[in-house]
Amino acid sequence: MDSIPNVELARCLCEELSDRISEVDEGLLAVYPADAYPDLLDENAQRHSYSYLPPAAETIEKAIEERVGPEGRANYHKLVLAILIRDKDESVCPLRLPSSIRILIEETKRRILGDVEKQAADSFRLGHEPFVKSFALCRYRLLPCGSEFVEYSDGIARNTLLKGGAGQLFGGLWFFIRRGLRFRPWVAAHWDRRLFRQFNPADFDRTYERIVELLELNTHLQGHIGASWWYDPALESLSPEIAFLRKVPEQHGAALFRVGENDAATKDAVRLAPKRSKARREGWYNPTVYLSAWARQDMIRWMKKRGK
Repeated sequence: MDSIPNVELARCLCEELSDRISEVDEGLLAVYPADAYPDLLDENAQRHSYSYLPPAAETIEKAIEERVGPEGRANYHKLVLAILIRDKDESVCPLRLPSSIRILIEETKRRILGDVEKQAADSFRLGHEPFVKSFALCRYRLLPCGSEFVEYSDGIARNTLLKGGAGQLFGGLWFFIRRGLRFRPWVAAHWDRRLFRQFNPADFDRTYERIVELLELNTHLQGHIGASWWYDPALESLSPEIAFLRKVPEQHGAALFRVGENDAATKDAVRLAPKRSKARREGWYNPTVYLSAWARQDMIRWMKKRGK
C-alpha cells in the first residue's frame, strides 16, 4: 500500500465512493457533481483566507444531508477530498516549493486518504475545522511545514499597528522601515490539533527551517506571521513551557504587536489548562492575542547562525 502513489489511491477511492453514493441515491451525483465541487470551492478564493467557504457549499451540504443523511453527506465530502488529491498538484500553488515541503505534502495527502476510511461521518462536515483545513491542504491553500501549516497571506492589516497604542504604532513603523518591509505578502501560520506530537521546540525549529527554504525560493514574501494568545508575554511566568513560541522569533528579530482580546482566544487559552483557567477566574490573566512578525532577512540570519 505504501508504494502506491497517492494519485492512484485517490483514483481508486473516487470509484469506490462514487459507487457507494450511487447505491444509496442513484441521481445524487448528477444533481451535485462532485467533480465540479473544487471549482466551487475556489470561486473568489484568492480574496479570502483558506477557511472561506462560499455560501453555495453550505447549501449543497444541507441538501445532500436531507437526501442521504449524515453518512451520505460524509461520503460526498470524502469523494471531494479524493478528487482534489487525484486532480490537484503543485501547479495550482502560487509559490515555488522546496523539496522538504513537497515531501510533507505527500505525507499529508496520504494521511488524509487514510482518514477517509478511519474517521466517523461527523468529521466530514463544513463546520468541522480540521476538515476545512484538509480541504485547504488538498488545494494547496495551506502548506504543511511540520509543527504548523502556512498560508500565502495578504499579510498584516495596517490597523494592527494602532491596536497597541502610540508605542506600538511608532515601533511598528520603524520595524517596517528599518527592514524595508511591505505589509504584504507574508506567509501566515495556522496550527492544527492533529500536529500536537510536533508541539515542541525542536520540531518548531525544523518548521522554521522549512519556512526559510520557502522564503528563499519566493523572494517577494516578506516573512512569517502568526497571531495567537500563545505569543502573549504574560505566559512567560504563567506557562513557561510554551514561551518558546514567542521567544525564539522575538530573540531573533521578530516584532510583537498587541491585537487584543476575544472570546475564541480566551476559550482556547483556558481549555484543559487549570493554571491559566484559575488565573483567569482570579482576574490577573486575560488571554490576549499578539501578532508575531518575523521578517525574511531575520529568519534567514537565524538559520545561518544555526549552521544550516
